[in-house]
Parts: sequence; C-alpha cells; structure tokens
Amino acid sequence: MSELDKHRVFGFYDEKSGKVIKVQGAEGKKKKRAPRPKWPLVSNSAAVHPSQVKGFAAYLRKQGAATEFTKSGEPIFQSHKHRRKHLKARGMYDKMGYL
Repeated sequence: MSELDKHRVFGFYDEKSGKVIKVQGAEGKKKKRAPRPKWPLVSNSAAVHPSQVKGFAAYLRKQGAATEFTKSGEPIFQSHKHRRKHLKARGMYDKMGYL
C-alpha cells in the first residue's frame, strides 16, 4: 500500500518537479448521512383501508404495538422501537431497517 492510500489523499506524480501533487478537493470531503426521520412518522406504505382501522388498532393493541391511525388509515409511529414492533406484528419488514 502506498503512502497516498494510507491517508486517503489522492494525487498524481509530477515528473518535472519530482513531487506528488494533490488533486484539488480530494482531502477532507465528508460523506453526508441520509436524513433522519422526524418523529412522529406517518407511513403511507403501512397504511390500511379506512374501514379497517378499528380492527387493526384492536389487533395491534393485543400484540403490544398500540398504534394510532390517521383518518385515511396511515399509521402514526412514535419512535424507532414503536415502528419496529408495529411492522413485526403485521408480518412486514423494512429493507431500510435503520430508520
């Protein structure tokens, strides 16, 4: 591994000067994190038909994941833990489980 790779500084070798020239902007760049959700979170993907809200609310309460729903049937998650419990009780999973 070269000296450049160890420090993640990228550049090229200039034959005239015999020095390594840094590529502009290659050093110190930070990757931006994905935006974190704001709680409470309303989920459109885990929504139910408005006529099913009462039945789902009762079922989820029995499963230990009591959840409020909007008038249109979208669940309102209060935290990461609450969201995880709700999805597990319904047999759903999230590919982006870090949310």
